[in-house]
Amino acid sequence: MRKLLMICAAVLQVLLLAFIGGQREYVLRTGRTIYLRTVPFDPRDMFRGDYVRLRYEISSIEKKYFRDGLAEEAKDTTSHRYRGRPVYVVLKVDDSNLANVVYVTDKKPARGKLYIRGRANYDYDSSYINVLYGIEAYFVEQGKGGQLQNMVSRSERTAFDMGVALGSSGIAVLKGYRCGPITIKAENLERKEGVLQSCKLILTNISDRPVAVVDLPGYGSLKLEMGDFFLHRKLCWTKENATVKQVEDKDVHILKPNQNYEFNIDFNDPYWSVIETEKGTKPISINDLKSAGGIMSFFSLVYEPPSQEQCKGLKDADLIWHGRLSSGRLGGRIRD
Repeated sequence: MRKLLMICAAVLQVLLLAFIGGQREYVLRTGRTIYLRTVPFDPRDMFRGDYVRLRYEISSIEKKYFRDGLAEEAKDTTSHRYRGRPVYVVLKVDDSNLANVVYVTDKKPARGKLYIRGRANYDYDSSYINVLYGIEAYFVEQGKGGQLQNMVSRSERTAFDMGVALGSSGIAVLKGYRCGPITIKAENLERKEGVLQSCKLILTNISDRPVAVVDLPGYGSLKLEMGDFFLHRKLCWTKENATVKQVEDKDVHILKPNQNYEFNIDFNDPYWSVIETEKGTKPISINDLKSAGGIMSFFSLVYEPPSQEQCKGLKDADLIWHGRLSSGRLGGRIRD
């Protein structure tokens, strides 16, 4: 009897693995393909060959995107029990088929919604949760993991997206990757008493063909994103919902291979002002925030050109790259 039970258990394990493998293969062949923005890290596993571990922009999801049970529980700051719970992240895609978060919920979305299924890994002070999707490792040909890592670990940041096949039930399977033609880098960070006052944002064409970028008047092609350390203060960038200005041919700049385009950023400009939504304060310059205790303040600058529709009819519309690039964490200590 014991031997029979062991045989049955072994057979069930084989059948389960075969089902999972067949399910993933079906999703890979029939699922909708989207792209997720990601940064690889730690590329080598000595026991499993070359691979790249992945984390995604949608791996950490802020409280403002919580819906249903997650939103209700987030109101109780003394109890956080998200870890290990299934979650569903509803997505929308842009012109380049890059997916972004619409909201995250603990209820399975209605049929027809584009979503990815994951599991909450941990939460931080009810402000955001970290989600695992089962696509955090991408295996590559032996000897290529380090090359792939080197391509995206340079001092400049580039658009590195993973192609993902999504099944109707939210199951995700990796299909490959793409690397954008433009990198972004922040230089000449000028500080006063530890607070960032200005910097230079540099876009570089790393492709082998001409690529156009858009520089709208008044920093119109750039955005401000608050970092995690700002979340508890409920700060909001004043231009977050601003209407995109009309694009003209003079705003489009063609970069030859290895050519740069520079934005000179002055954080004293009102464009970079924020407000504390709960206190109803007047706009505050991002470099003039004050806080008891002098906590660290981080934010990112994001290059995001107008959409293909907004650029239609321009002389060099076909050369414009419509991807989105983040500078990564900038900032410093908030003044007391």
